[in-house]
Formats: sequence, C-alpha cells, structure tokens
Amino acid sequence: MNRFATVCAAFRIVCARMGFVGVLGMALVALGGLLPPAAALARSDTHASGGGAIVYIHTATPSNSIYDWTDLDNPVTNNNPRAIVFVTPNWNPNGGGGIYDNHPIGVWYHGGKWAIFNQDLTAIPNGAAFNVYALPNSSYTGVFVHSATQSNIAANFTDFSSRLSNNNPRALIIVTPNWNPNGVGGIYDNHPIGVWYHGGKWSIFNQDLAAMPVGASFNVYVFSYQVYGAFRHTADPNNSVYDWTYLNHPVTNNNPKALVFTTPSYYPNSVYNNHNIGVWYYNSQWAIFNQDLSAVPNGASFNVLAFYSPYSPYQKK
Repeated sequence: MNRFATVCAAFRIVCARMGFVGVLGMALVALGGLLPPAAALARSDTHASGGGAIVYIHTATPSNSIYDWTDLDNPVTNNNPRAIVFVTPNWNPNGGGGIYDNHPIGVWYHGGKWAIFNQDLTAIPNGAAFNVYALPNSSYTGVFVHSATQSNIAANFTDFSSRLSNNNPRALIIVTPNWNPNGVGGIYDNHPIGVWYHGGKWSIFNQDLAAMPVGASFNVYVFSYQVYGAFRHTADPNNSVYDWTYLNHPVTNNNPKALVFTTPSYYPNSVYNNHNIGVWYYNSQWAIFNQDLSAVPNGASFNVLAFYSPYSPYQKK
C-alpha cells in the first residue's frame, strides 16, 4: 500500500492534514516550462549558526512563481548573487498543508532574486513549500560551492575537497544544486542526488547513475555531530513504513515548527534511494519521504540538519 492510500484510509486528508488534499501532481501553475537559463544568460553566522544566516519556510504562490521556479524574498538573498541557499521540500509546514513536488530541484539567481526551480522545467505547484536555509556568502565554516570539472568527475559522481570532510567518514553533508553560482553559468543536473564517501573523499553523485555534467555546481555544507540538530538517519523496519522513514531527535520530536534539511548518503550502507525526497510531519514526528510514493529502501541513510524553529540558530552541544 502506498502512502497516499494509507492517508486516505486513515482519514488523514480530513483530520491530520487539516482538510488539504495531498494528491501527487496537484494543480500545477498553468504556465509553460521555460528554461531558467534563458532569462539568466540574457542578463548575462559568524559560523553557519550565527549572524546573517536565516532559516524559514517558503511557499510557492501565483505572485512569487512563474514557469518552473518560485522566487525567494528575504534580506539575506535579495540582490546578493553570492548567497548560499539550501532547500528541502516540506510537504506540510507546521503540520498542515500537503503539496507534492516530485522533481529534482535546485536554486538559481536572476534579476536580484534567488529562486527554487524544478530541474526538469515543469511548473512549480502552487502551494508547494520548502525549508530554506540562506547564508550571505561562503565565508562560513564548512560552507562552499563545488563545481564539477573533468578533473574531479568520474562516471556519475564528482569528488570535492574540504579540510572538514577529507579522510572523515563521519562528516555530515547537505547539498543543494546551484544552477548559476554568483549569478554566472547555467548547468542542469536533472537527477536525484546524494553524497558518498570513498577513498578518503566525499562526493556528490546522481542516484540514477547518470553521468555527472561538467559545470554542474552545488552548494555544500559540511558539519559534524557536534552541531545540535545534526545527525545521520538510517531507514530500518522499525522506523519506516510505506514511502517514509520517521526521524527521532529532540529537535524534531513533538515539534511541528521544526525545519529539517536532508541529503541522502550512500555511506555507510551503500544503499541507493533514486527518488526525489521531502519531509513531512505526522504522529508527532518528522519523516523523510519519497515524493513518488515509493517505499524508502531498508538501510538508506540521510544526513539531517534540523532547526528547532524558523530563524533559530543551532547551538553547540
């Protein structure tokens, strides 16, 4: 049984989800899928926990969305091509809502705004929500932009180098594709991604084994278990059901206002999860789910960074 069937059977559409219909592919914005690059090429925290970095929920509306993207609007990213933005789809912010966006996503800069876009150029659904973690630039510890080059690509992955991640299999990493770092460039990577550790290096890889494109860029944040709200979650029969796997952490439990960011990790169990993912809140817990309603594979792992509430910096343990 898939997640939606379970939801319907348990009356969660009416009760737990506060009356919103959570059907995959709900009313898309009635606009064609133009390329983000068409417009872009024409226009040719004290640490990450502190000052300047913000965390909030962005919801796509007709006034902030067009074609395959939805514009962010905040003082950190506006008119700032150097901003570093991390995003994770949020199915039901604050325990309400219910909109799927079953597409690989990324961020891009145009006309003074950063935007979240669908890599396959499909329209952003009205009401789709995203957790956003925005930093003014890459000067924060562990934060940088990685670009795939012929020298660091092998098959479906690209190796990156960082003093915090090299020779460190315990590093935790979240990644968001960046279509045009500093407002320059424009390379798609229309595939679900993840990170993996091999030979002393961490890499970003395409889950479907498609070749990594030269020039593809990614916002990367490397952090550790010492950051409160940071952990690696592994799906198992005790914490997973249907297309989701429940998280269990003091920051996220019994907290519908938590903001969760996640990236799949092939390390340590060598399990692929070739699906677009998101997070949702149910039964007093946050969970990671597959947008296409496929079961989360046993042993699949995910790097997680959770904030207790919007705008809150995380603290050291």
